[in-house]
Amino acid sequence: MPPPKGDKQKNGSSAQKTEAPSPVVKKEEKKESKTLRNIIIGVFVVGLFSWAIFESYRIRLYPIKIYGRLVHEFDPWFNYRATQYLADNGSDAFWHWFDHRSWYPIGRPVGTTIYPAMQFTALYIWQGLKSTLAQTILGAQEIAGFAANMSLKDITVFIPAWFSVISTITTALLTKEASGSWLAAGLSAACMAIVPAHLMRTIAGVFDNECVAVPAMCVCFLFWCRSLRTKYSWGFAALSGLAYAYMATAWGGYIFAGNMVAVHVSVLYLMGHRTPQLTWAYSLWWLFGTIPASFVPIVGMTPFTSLEQAAPMAIFFGLWILRICDYIEKFTHMEEEKGNKMRRIVVISCITIGCVVALTGFFAPLSARVRSLFFTHTKTGNPLVDSVAEHQPATVASYVYTLGTLFYLIPVGMAITAFKGASVKKPEHFGIPVVKHFILAYAAVSLFFSLQMNRLLLLLGAVSAIFGGISLRAIFLWSIDQVKMYFTPEPEEKKQVNEKDKKKKNKSFVNDLTPEQIRDHPLTTYGLQDLIPVWQSVANYYNSPEGRLIRVGLAVFLLIFNTLGHQDTGECAMLVLVVWLLLTS
Repeated sequence: MPPPKGDKQKNGSSAQKTEAPSPVVKKEEKKESKTLRNIIIGVFVVGLFSWAIFESYRIRLYPIKIYGRLVHEFDPWFNYRATQYLADNGSDAFWHWFDHRSWYPIGRPVGTTIYPAMQFTALYIWQGLKSTLAQTILGAQEIAGFAANMSLKDITVFIPAWFSVISTITTALLTKEASGSWLAAGLSAACMAIVPAHLMRTIAGVFDNECVAVPAMCVCFLFWCRSLRTKYSWGFAALSGLAYAYMATAWGGYIFAGNMVAVHVSVLYLMGHRTPQLTWAYSLWWLFGTIPASFVPIVGMTPFTSLEQAAPMAIFFGLWILRICDYIEKFTHMEEEKGNKMRRIVVISCITIGCVVALTGFFAPLSARVRSLFFTHTKTGNPLVDSVAEHQPATVASYVYTLGTLFYLIPVGMAITAFKGASVKKPEHFGIPVVKHFILAYAAVSLFFSLQMNRLLLLLGAVSAIFGGISLRAIFLWSIDQVKMYFTPEPEEKKQVNEKDKKKKNKSFVNDLTPEQIRDHPLTTYGLQDLIPVWQSVANYYNSPEGRLIRVGLAVFLLIFNTLGHQDTGECAMLVLVVWLLLTS
């Protein structure tokens, strides 16, 4: 007996339901696809890190392969002589050493005019490689014998290449803090390994102050940003302070790093980031950085008496004065209006006292070199210094030569970091993307100083690598999405929806739009409503099959040529990313 008609329809509909994949199955398939994508990107990132570390060391050994283990240029040779004197005579004699061969015939009191961290670092590495513990750790007889047979001169030759690896790794980790992406971090490491701005000061044999100071600056910035990631991570500021202290004993550019952190704290405080954690983090950074550095003769009491370093000290005392005001308001149950009035009176009084102290001559004036960064007519007075090419203002050609392809990617990386917040994850502390503000401020300040002096282009090395990594990540993911979109068949349900949307989006002329649509269009805001037809035509073509095919070809082009590091593709990459930002915003 055949089943009733209603039962047939019921059975047929149940069969159709069993044939269609359930939402759970779709979710599992999507999860597996995402897992596979993450595995592929993870393998790619590990390969990038390995290549960047290897290349950052290998590329800096070319002078050794060509000329042997030689110390190049005048300043590195003097630094090697100072290291040798330290090894032969000890630290006490080093602090009181008067070198008659320097600044001849005047001579030079080396102990009070040198940043000694580089010399002590080379000496400790040399002594450590000869120790029994190092021989045991190195293990293999050939490697242990090679390390033990290295002379002090060999150590000074290799130190720039060794420390460049530290800069590469810390810049990558700082990119991870800023973007939340390991892919951007790996690409940033690759950029930092080969960017000329960092390369020119870390070639093997160039035993100069910057080769150890720039890695210390990167470590300082990394741990400072890490200290603000969560509510309980402010202890990392102590490590940042120690890195700052090391930088202060290695290079005069430590003033830039100190004021950079002070600027960041000021920006955060003005934006409402008035938390006890910020005060504790900055206090740890300033104390662990300033007190150890003050024991070095060339630094001495300048962190407390120099106008160039007055800002970090003022921020330290200012934060604690305001914190005391908060405690008074809390424990006395003071009204909010009275508390704000008390803070205003205290701040105005402190500023008045500071100005009076400054007028008495307590703070030393700005040095001639620092004044020359703000006033172009100011000269140091020394013709030998003023005539040096690296002390002249930077030009566009010097930026292109020093940054290479990253010169074109920096503006795009800044735009993505500043305006594309949804696509770039940022660690936040109480809702404020602190690392984002630090990276943008770092870029603005280093760009300003590099415009004033060619030598300071090296400050752009790390931040250009960070923005380059973020930009290349956008290119990489965009390219992968275009290739995947072209070769992946579109589901039938989505096809029908897209066809309906296509009919709605085919209004390519202003006459087809309603007055409300024209009024609300972004171009109308800038008085460019006549360009709306062109805008819509480009947007429609961008999403058409022909546009998809062109995007796939462009994606393959960018993947191949940017992987090879071809500089001419920088302009193409910048153009593609700008269009991508506009069309996806």
